[in-house]
Amino acid sequence: MDPLLVEQVRSMLENAGIQCHLPHRHLRTLAGAIPFSECWPEVQVVDDSQANMAERLIEELMSPHPSVQGLWRCETCGEALSSRFTSCWKCAGANEIRAERKRAHEVTIRVRGRYPRVMFWIALALMAVAALVMLEAESGAW
Repeated sequence: MDPLLVEQVRSMLENAGIQCHLPHRHLRTLAGAIPFSECWPEVQVVDDSQANMAERLIEELMSPHPSVQGLWRCETCGEALSSRFTSCWKCAGANEIRAERKRAHEVTIRVRGRYPRVMFWIALALMAVAALVMLEAESGAW
């Protein structure tokens, strides 16, 4: 069994309130040095009374989910899409993304156009203040 799948099963069982542990979790790297049956990843349920419930949950996880349910076809390009999508990713979605990127780029250009002017006026004000401080220091008012 795939170690990632074993971790997913363990996580699902623990989320359902079933205590379990993975006895050979770290022995996978020793496969070949020790018999494979000794390092085979597995999930063990701690409480035997919860074993039937755990088996049902694992069967539900492993059962194939119908992926053809809720499919629809885009009228523009004919792409088959899942019902979770509200617009076609191939044609309509691409136009929306391009338009959004263009708007974001225009905003960036406008902000960049204002930014140097603001920095210029801040720098000019700081230089004026520094000049006044230096004149006062020279005049001996300190």
